Amino acid sequence: MLWCGIIFLLSAVPNYTGNGLDLESGFGVAHFLSRKAAHLTEYAILMILVHCAACGAWPEFRFRMFLPAFLFCLFYSLTDEWHQTFVFGRTGNFFDIFVDSLGALIGFFVYRYKRTRLRAPALLAVVIFSLCACVKDKMFKDAKKLEKLGRYVSAVNAYEKFFTDHPNHPKAPESLYQIGRIYSQVYNDCARAQSYFERVRKNYSQSVWAREAEYSAMNCPDYFPFNEGLVYEFVDSQSLGKNMRRVMELATVPGQDRQVKVKDTIYAGNELVGRFERNMKKISMELREFELGSSSYNVVLKYPLQVKSSWETKKNGKLMRYVLADAPLVLQVASGEYRNCIKVEEREKGSSSGGSWKCFYYAPATGLILTTAATIKNETRIAELRSVKPKTSDPAAVPKISWRTKLKNQFKSWMAVKDES
Repeated sequence: MLWCGIIFLLSAVPNYTGNGLDLESGFGVAHFLSRKAAHLTEYAILMILVHCAACGAWPEFRFRMFLPAFLFCLFYSLTDEWHQTFVFGRTGNFFDIFVDSLGALIGFFVYRYKRTRLRAPALLAVVIFSLCACVKDKMFKDAKKLEKLGRYVSAVNAYEKFFTDHPNHPKAPESLYQIGRIYSQVYNDCARAQSYFERVRKNYSQSVWAREAEYSAMNCPDYFPFNEGLVYEFVDSQSLGKNMRRVMELATVPGQDRQVKVKDTIYAGNELVGRFERNMKKISMELREFELGSSSYNVVLKYPLQVKSSWETKKNGKLMRYVLADAPLVLQVASGEYRNCIKVEEREKGSSSGGSWKCFYYAPATGLILTTAATIKNETRIAELRSVKPKTSDPAAVPKISWRTKLKNQFKSWMAVKDES
């Protein structure tokens, strides 16, 4: 009972730092191991004392006292962790219950060492190996907890520490990916995020996280976001929509999580000219444009997006050459001002340098915003983005019910009620 009281007093010590995560204590893994070693020691001693007391009270059952003594230690561990939930800065932890149980087992086999001289060392080796494996998983889980708490700097350090200490662990590629994701989504630092995504892709190419890193790398920054349900309106730059207007709608493709269907509707003034559909897909570090029902495609963007990078692709039966000519740019179009834009030039391969070519401007988190025709002397705007809106139902498409039809329906409902009565 005295030893149970000592354990109780140790658990009642408050943690005024407000931090129950071992990796944040400043001592890292060494501190974590020292605390778990304390748990092991406490419950190993408790197991020895309880087992000795039980064997002394019931000597005729001394060979059957292991299970009751172990269950007592397990029960006290449960109550101890529950007790810590009422102590300032402390929390209950199922992992500590597991460590306490291991300590109880160690205590029993140390006590019975003379009778189990060969089996005890083997069991202790298994216990130590299991604890080391749990330490690795605990480090990764602590990093996850830090991220959920919004402590992103600490989470990045924890993920980095886990990867440095265990580069061959199954969760190593995930730890690198999570660092890249934090830099991408929280800090909007795509340069750093890209470096981590690239490490996952190159060093763990067979991992499922390599595919996630590839897709995330194409979306930081995202120059063609797959914003399903949004409607983009492009207008001719000369009349701002009086002569020509193109409405582009993005829709999901069933069974394809990284592909969208693009529906284009072309208007000349208010007159419908035509409708066209195509699929866009991000795969193998490329943004590809597919014709419906066809496996052929042309490459719209090729990653990583670096100035002067180029690629070739077939488009409408012609071999075209694309060059990322300039970045970052600030552009003003009908829908507003956009920063950090990129300029992509499109030329037919083999064409003379003195001819004309097209230029496409893309803005991060928006996509295509401007199309121009260029020559050596000048560059003329052709079409630009005027608005981006969520898709809404068209009131004109909803059939209107005349007052005669409403009156007729109301009369039918009255007659039905009368017949029932």
